Amino acid sequence: IYPSSLLEWREDVLSLGGAFVSEYEDSMQMRKHLFAQRNRLISALGCLTLIVEARRRSGTFLTAKQALEQQRPLLVLPGHPCDPQFMGSLDLLRDGGTIVSDAQDLELIFHAEVQTLSCFQEEVFSSLVGGSNRYH
Repeated sequence: IYPSSLLEWREDVLSLGGAFVSEYEDSMQMRKHLFAQRNRLISALGCLTLIVEARRRSGTFLTAKQALEQQRPLLVLPGHPCDPQFMGSLDLLRDGGTIVSDAQDLELIFHAEVQTLSCFQEEVFSSLVGGSNRYH
């Protein structure tokens, strides 16, 4: 588990039905070149990705780019165009991210995504318990 400070949460997360997901064995040491693969999982597992601040060369930016490549919803809070902390965020908006300008935007977009995800999950569940064979 990386970072190791998460180890103290391991039992609580697992006892509450949560999971730790990795493509690697528990014994594998985290290396810098593995962050891109980890971030790919992060963007794939969420129903959407929300970016509050992203530099151009950052893990946040990399995760967001992977969300776009996976055709996952990407929400971006814009920042000042002269602030280097937000240059990646502005690039993401240009590349297909959806602008979030206030809490109402976030609520509307998030609600729509959750509704879509819920419908999909219901279809998959129904097909697995004897409904249509659409996903088999």
